[in-house]
Parts: sequence; structure tokens; C-alpha cells
Amino acid sequence: MIPEELHLKNFLSHLDTRLDLRGVHLASLVGENGAGKSALLDAITWAVWGKSRVSYGHDEDLIYHGQQSLEVEYLFRMSYQNGEERHFRILRRRELRGRGSTTTSILDFQSQGENGNWVAINGNTIRETQARIAEQLGLDYETFINSAYLRQGNADEFTVQTPAQRKRVLGAILGLERWEEYRGRVKERLSKTEVEQESVQRRLVEINAELARREEYEKELAVAEREAAVAGQQLEELEAQVNEIYRIREQAKGIQRQIAELAGRLGQEEERLAELSRQQETHRQRRDDYQARLAAEKEIKARYEQYQATLAEERAWSEKLGEAARLQAEKSRWEKGISRAGADLHAQLRTQEQEATRQERAIAAARAQIEEQLGDLRGQLRMLAERLLSDEETAEWEAAKVRLAALTQLAAELDETRVTAQEAELERSRRQERNRQLKALMDETKANLDALADADALCPLCRQSLSTEHQAEMLEQIRAEGQA
Repeated sequence: MIPEELHLKNFLSHLDTRLDLRGVHLASLVGENGAGKSALLDAITWAVWGKSRVSYGHDEDLIYHGQQSLEVEYLFRMSYQNGEERHFRILRRRELRGRGSTTTSILDFQSQGENGNWVAINGNTIRETQARIAEQLGLDYETFINSAYLRQGNADEFTVQTPAQRKRVLGAILGLERWEEYRGRVKERLSKTEVEQESVQRRLVEINAELARREEYEKELAVAEREAAVAGQQLEELEAQVNEIYRIREQAKGIQRQIAELAGRLGQEEERLAELSRQQETHRQRRDDYQARLAAEKEIKARYEQYQATLAEERAWSEKLGEAARLQAEKSRWEKGISRAGADLHAQLRTQEQEATRQERAIAAARAQIEEQLGDLRGQLRMLAERLLSDEETAEWEAAKVRLAALTQLAAELDETRVTAQEAELERSRRQERNRQLKALMDETKANLDALADADALCPLCRQSLSTEHQAEMLEQIRAEGQA
């Protein structure tokens, strides 16, 4: 273990001390008593093994006065026999909590990788991590303080120990523990070898016993070989028979496949024969049919001519039917027009009747009012004529005359209104008559259209059948009369 760097924080008399020991091969620590020279070595042992000089007591006594924690970081390198060199770092920290009754410990063990990064190689607990550090160093605390490091005031510690303790320390220094380990392994291997040897001996005894019966075994072997030869010959014969059976079976399978193929082909041929029979029967029936048709040639020609005539007649009736459909559509259009005209005439007639009724009522009310007023005026005139007229009465007389003149004019207007009402009534009667005539005309037009829509329509004058051209001409004539 070669120190490279040491960092102390709140450890004994060191509040914050950092040492870089790289390149230092021999060092001498010089200083006054209490300056902290031994504390540096105590820091190394405390960081590596968690132990220091016993005189300090517990780890809490190592904390710098007035502080609540201490920390030591120690970097070192290890050289091995194969020339390999590895770098390690140990960080141990102790922290007080509360009034010092509770403490927290941290131990971190790291190894530097090839890329220069530090990799933690800790155990699951502090005890496991401490064991890994001791295993990596190959040195415990007791061996260290009795060999490489003599603590202050304990230079004779090795000499005052018992022979067993000195032997253990020297064994640790010289690596005798490895030889003890090797010795244990050899003993264990020797024990296993002895067990295996005993097993081999027992096996040899069994083999010798078997060799003593060699002649018996050779005779049994000869008998077995002869039996095996006979069995082999029988086996060959059986294999030949089995091969022959397999060959016959394969031939049977091939024959069965051929039979199946032939059966399939036979079925196909039978189906084909049946189809040919059906075709033959069909051809025979067609031949008989053709012969029958040839025998009825004249009748077929006559029926064909009749069929052509029927087709011509059907085309003519189809044309008449199309024309009839058109006439029917035209009739429907005229019926809708006549219905709309009739509805308009009825609406106008109802409006005029309502207006005439209203005017008659107004005239009757006005006449009654005027007659009442005339009666009153006549009575007033008679009363005025019976007495002398004063100035006021004269004025009233004049006013009465004026009102009488107005009423006379109103009566004249009423007479004119009565005449107008009578004329309106006369006009209403004329329109009713006109409506009746139009209705009769519409009924006649509808009857003509119904007659023309019939495919067998007759002329209304000569009672002859109308052709398509005559029907169209009659329809145009009826349309012209309707528009007039």
C-alpha cells in the first residue's frame, strides 16, 4: 500500500488538511508536540481499518473541538507480483446528531477504472465493505501496527506479545497464512484422494473376482456368440421375409392405386357415355322436331304471315295507345285548368256576394237612421210653425234646414248606392249564369277528351272510327275552342 493523497477534515487537531504524497519516496514529519504529526498516521489507520490509538477512546473523541463531524479521504495504490498496479480510494465519515448521543457512519471503497473513473466496490453493509478492504490489502490492523507502523509510545509492542501472537504477526507479514490455506486445501484434497483410492480398491477386488471366473464367462460368451450367430442368421432371414412382405405390400398398394385410377376413369367414361346418350336423345328429339316442322311448312308460313300481321296491328295499337296516353295527359291538364278556373270563379262570386250583403246592410241601417232623423226634423218643423220664431229659433231653423239638405243629399246617395247594389246583384246573376255555361262547356270538353282518349274513338259527326291523325286534329280543335 503506497499513499498518494490524504485529506483530513475536523480530525483531531486538523480542521482541514490536504496532503499530496505523489512522487514522495521518503518523508520526515517534523513539528512541535501536539501539532498533529501522529494524527496524520492515525487518520490513515482510521480511514482504512476504522481504528486509531486506543488513548483516544471512541470515534467521537477524534472530532475537532466544536464540530459535529469528521471525515478522512485516503488515496493509495497497490502493486502486485504480476506487475499490475491499481489505485484505490477510501472515504470514511462520522457525524454526530443531536447532542452527540446518536452517530452516523459512512464508509465508501472505490477503485479507479481504466478510463480514470472511480467505481464503487462496496459491500451491502459497512462490515462487508471493511472485509473487502482487508482482503484487498492482505493486511489487518494488528499486523500493520506491529510491522510497518509502530505507534507512538508502543515501540516494544511486538516484543512484549506472546509467542503465539508474534507468530501470527510474522505469519501475516511473511504471508504464511497463504501456506496455511494451501495446507488446508492439500489436506482436503488428500482426504478426497484417499476416499477415491478406497473406492478404486473395492472396484479392483470386484474385477479380480470377475477375472477368476474368466473361463466360465468365455464359455458362456462362446455359447452366446453361437446363439447370436444363429439368431443373426434367423434375423437376416426374417428381414428378407419382411422386405419381401414390404415389397409385396408396395406392389399391392400400387395395384390398388391403379384399380382406383381405373375405377375413376371407368366412372368418367360411364358419365361421358351417359352424356353422349343424353346428347343423342336430344339430337334425336331435335331431328324429329325439325322433321315435324318441315312437314308443317305451309302451316308455319301461314302462321308466320299471321304473326307478321299481328305484329303490324300491335304496332298500330301501340301507337294508338301512346296517343291515347298523351290525350289522357292532355285531358288531365285541361281538367286541372278547368278546376282552377271554376275555383277562381267561385271565390270571386263568394267575395261579390259578401260585398253585396255588406252594402245592403249598410244601406238599410243608413235608411233607418235617415228616416228617423227626417221624422225628428218634421216634428221640430211642426213645433216651430206653431209658435213665433225668435232669433235663436230662427238660427235653429236655418241649422235644421241645412241638416235637412244634408240628409236629403245623403238619401240621394243612398238611392245611388241602392242602384249600384242592384247593378252588382245583376252582375252577380250574369256571372253565375256564365259560370254555369262554363261548367257545361267544361263537362262537354271533358266528355270529348274522354271519347278521344279511347283507342276506338268515333267521330262525333259521322260516327266513323278516327285515325291517329284525326284524333290529333280533333284534339287541337278542342284545345283551340277551350282557349277561346
